[in-house]
Parts: sequence; structure tokens; C-alpha cells
Amino acid sequence: MKLKYKPPVDWQRLLGFLAPRAIRGVESIDVEAKRLRRTLRFEQQLVLVECCVDEGQSYVSLSAGGQVTAAEKLATIVFDLEAPVEALAEYFPQTPGIRVPGAWDEFEMGVRAILGQQISVAAAHTLAGRLAERWGEAIQTPWPEIRTAFPQASTIAACSAAELREIGLTAKRAECLLSFAKWYAQGKPGDILDLPGIGPWTKAYWEMRTGADRDAFPAADLGVQKALGIANPGSATARREAEKRSQFWRPWRSYAVMMLWTGAAIPTGPLK
Repeated sequence: MKLKYKPPVDWQRLLGFLAPRAIRGVESIDVEAKRLRRTLRFEQQLVLVECCVDEGQSYVSLSAGGQVTAAEKLATIVFDLEAPVEALAEYFPQTPGIRVPGAWDEFEMGVRAILGQQISVAAAHTLAGRLAERWGEAIQTPWPEIRTAFPQASTIAACSAAELREIGLTAKRAECLLSFAKWYAQGKPGDILDLPGIGPWTKAYWEMRTGADRDAFPAADLGVQKALGIANPGSATARREAEKRSQFWRPWRSYAVMMLWTGAAIPTGPLK
């Protein structure tokens, strides 16, 4: 299947953001070849997904076994193929190809957000790989780098906090991950912020990456605060200042966040 998109898209920046966050054994991204490969679960069926970008023809080729239609919807979110191009050109003329990278799996993204709390991308990447290797489902593929399906929420929910700590999690992080898995397996009752260890940053990041909210803004993020040149990053004052400045970019604040995170020109606000 070929998924058409409206250019411009900064594929180098988009795939360059996703690549270091690809979970080892589950997903592989070749930035130069503009190719993504991974395992994916649709209900109880495991499929292999491959996406290849053709910039010249402005489409993404997609293969996903017998689940192409379902995968199409997810690929549209992952690559932000339905981004509001005209609005973004008005708000962020410095970087017309900016996109918000999405997620193939909502639970997987939630786990990745929890593992990434207050640690580096590389450290979170290591933890996610350990978790997938231990509790994921092994699968044979034609790609040596792809060998595992990410574990389901019910699998992680059945673990103990002590078991989760064995992959290198702190006690608090293990309890947070376990609470999230149980909450998700139960159908996500109530607000995610009611879970222990889940704060506004985690919720905003999760909603950004799952495509649930293109105006999500993690004001407490150190990277955002530093990119904005705010004094005393990490403080409550810095968080309030970041939130205040972000109002300039509503309703597309998530795009401003991606520009700040990836070193693009700092957005100055809409041209009204």
C-alpha cells in the first residue's frame, strides 16, 4: 500500500528522533534509507510491518501482512501524515517540515514514557530493550534485528515489582510501571494522573506521541526549558514560564516542542 502525504516533511529530523528510541529487537529504523521495520500486534495476531519513504513521489510504502488497513491508521499517526500543513506554515515558517512522531502501540508508548522519566534517551532505550527481551514474545522474522513482539499489558501486570526491578528499575519506577500496566489492562479507568508516579510530563508526552493531543506541552521538561533559554531550569518558576510562553503556539504546541527538542529554529509564534 502507498500512503500519500502532503510535503514538506523533514524526514531526517522525524526519523532521527524515532531511531534512538526504537526498542531493541522490536523495531529498527534506518534513517539514511528512510526505512522502518518492526513487529506489531493486532489483537492476538502478530504481523511484521515495513515502511519505506519515497520522497520523490511523496508517499510511504507500507506492508503489514493481512493487517494493512489497520496498520495504515497507525502509520498515519507515527509519521504524522495528516499534519495541518497550512497552519504549521503560518505558525512555524522557520521549519515547515516539522512533524510530531507518533506511536504504533499505545501501551508500548506509555511504558516507554515511564522508563524515560528523568533519565537519558540512551538509558531508557536500554531499559526498554531489557523489558522486551524478558517479557516479550519471540518471533521469527526475515530481519535479523527484529525478533520480539513487545509484551502486552496483561503480561507486565502479572509481574511483581521485584521482578521489574531486576532489569534495572528503581523501586518507585517499578511500582509506577506495574500500576500503569494494571490500569491499561483494565481498560484505562479514570485519569492516568491518578496513578502513582505519573505526572503532567508523562501524560503530555504520552498524548503527544499517541496522537491524542497536538497541543500537549510538557512544561516541566528540562530540554524545553533550556531550549527556550529559561533561567533555573527544573524549578517551579521555570515550569510556569515555559507554560506562559507556550500559549503563543496554541493549538499546535506539540510541534513547537518537537522543534525545541530537535534543535530546530526556535519558534517565535504565529504570524497574525
